Order: sequence, then C-alpha cells, then structure tokens
Amino acid sequence: GRFSSANSASCEACAAGKYSAATASAPASNCHNCDAGEFSGVAANACTACPQGTISTASGSTECTDCKGGSYSGGHAVVCLTCDAGTFAANDGAASCDACVAGQYSGEGEDSCKDCVAGHFSIASSVSCTLCPGGKYSAAAAAVAVVGMVRVPAAAVAAAAAAPVIVVASGA
Repeated sequence: GRFSSANSASCEACAAGKYSAATASAPASNCHNCDAGEFSGVAANACTACPQGTISTASGSTECTDCKGGSYSGGHAVVCLTCDAGTFAANDGAASCDACVAGQYSGEGEDSCKDCVAGHFSIASSVSCTLCPGGKYSAAAAAVAVVGMVRVPAAAVAAAAAAPVIVVASGA
C-alpha cells in the first residue's frame, strides 16, 4: 500500500481507491486502481469487494454505494439488479428481494407490495390479483386465495338472477 519515489528516504501511501501489493515498491505507478465492484482506503495493499446490497461502478472507488429500494445486489457488484414482479426490497442496501405475501402483489422494481382490493385474492409472490370465482366474494382487502372468501348466499344469487336487466342504447 506504499511506494517510494527515486532518491526518497521514506515511503508514501497509495491514495484511496488504489492499492499496491508489491513490497519495496517504487514509483507511484505501482499503485493500481481497484476494479469496479471494489474499493480501498489509503495505503491499501489489496482492494475490498463491495458488500451485498452495495455497488461501485468505476475503477478506483473509495467507497461503495447502497442499492435503492426495489433493487438489490450480491457482493462485488457493479450494478444493482431490479426486484422481479411479485417481490420487493423495502430498504436501501438490500442483498435480496422478499416475496409478497398472499393477499398482496407487486410489479417489477417495487419497494413494497400492495393489498388486493375487496373481491380479489392472490397467492404469495403474485404479480396481480385474481377476481374471486363465481359464487364467492371477499368483502375485505388482501384476501388470501379462496380461503379469504365466503360463499354468496343462495337467496342473493337467486335475487340477482331474477333482477331485470336494463339495456341502454347508445345514441346514433
């Protein structure tokens, strides 16, 4: 992590973002940039991989940057990856995305899941909600599969079937 100039009696530290693994190193050109996905402080003899949830996009980095909510990274990364639909990453610096629970859904790159509206349901990791099947309904939001629904009373089904249908003609 150090070098010496010609005719110098002492060694100087490599700058942050650079390293030198050589012993008895001379000149400053022996200090090399850390690769993208790595960083270093002053006088480093090696670079350190960016931890999970962070990235460095350029060589010679002195620090790693957190991935934003809705994205994640493994270690030693140069780009943050977008969470798939049906998953989310709530916080900056996520190492992975979490699955939406049953009764919720998400699109790609989300930092949270949304509840299904009343009359709809979903299973875990859903990208959308499904309308309750015929003869069943859900009065509450975030229904969990058919378990969150109740059977429509027979009297209500009969009344709906007997109700007159009104057709409105559009003007010509």
